[in-house]
Amino acid sequence: MADVRTVRLGRTFDLILCLGNAAAYMLSEQDLTALLGTFAAHAHRGTLLLITTLVGDGRAGGSNHVVITGLGHARVDTRSRWNPHTRIQATTRRWEFADGRVEQDGMWRRRPTRHELNTGLTLAGFDVLEVGRPEDPITVGGLRR
Repeated sequence: MADVRTVRLGRTFDLILCLGNAAAYMLSEQDLTALLGTFAAHAHRGTLLLITTLVGDGRAGGSNHVVITGLGHARVDTRSRWNPHTRIQATTRRWEFADGRVEQDGMWRRRPTRHELNTGLTLAGFDVLEVGRPEDPITVGGLRR
């Protein structure tokens, strides 16, 4: 099993995609730096890097909604806590299914600042094309120098 922070495939690519908020699971600045190092190790001059991740400040709060899953309808109660010092948003969800079964899950995701992403990408050898707003579908774009 490989770790995205340390894996080295021994080749480069024209396009590197980091989708699904995978970068948000880098829970420290050191983890993010290591991830960007992995991207740099797999990039040659002109490689395009696109990352979707959470950016900026999180928020505390909650919501309730019904979703359709492969197991039927479920009422989902979501609660989030935001720590501005660690930049980690902790989210817990309680899933109540139509058959009465209840499941819970949680996730911890770090939200780097735009400045942190700009600096990290530059140090990793990428020219930053864009660091978008939190609502943008492609949050970060970079081109390997």
